[in-house]
Amino acid sequence: MKPGPFEDVKYNDPNSKFEVTSVRNSGNKVDGRDPGLTKVSDSKGQLIWSGPFFVGRHELQLSPRGDFLALIGNFYFGSQLQLSRTEQVVEIYENGHSIKTIRLSDLFNEEPETIANERRLAIKGGGWVHQKDFILATTIDWSKRNVRFTLYTEEVKTQTF
Repeated sequence: MKPGPFEDVKYNDPNSKFEVTSVRNSGNKVDGRDPGLTKVSDSKGQLIWSGPFFVGRHELQLSPRGDFLALIGNFYFGSQLQLSRTEQVVEIYENGHSIKTIRLSDLFNEEPETIANERRLAIKGGGWVHQKDFILATTIDWSKRNVRFTLYTEEVKTQTF
């Protein structure tokens, strides 16, 4: 699989009415590359925080106060995951700083490719599968600072942040 070009992201959170904007090219180079820029603003347009990163095609979840942002899935393909133990499934940012990265290896003891083959999953070119083939649900409890995963086996695993 090959990703298409990225577009800038504008996400309006339905609960808080806050807005997340993320641009691929911020005009600032860090180590020879542009990391992008993500901003969270309140319902009146006042900046809450910004950070030097681009959200890509992740699913976004924003905490009620706007101080935490969760990026769920894959940067390039959103709900598609690569069959690698190091594949990131969730990254949590607090006020623009990454504070927790959760990978497939944090949720599964077996190699993802072994699980996919045993379950006879449809594997796309490059070793990609749909996230729902491994993780049925991802629920974030902002007040308890944890992410709850319901796995394909219906086992529930929790990661704190």
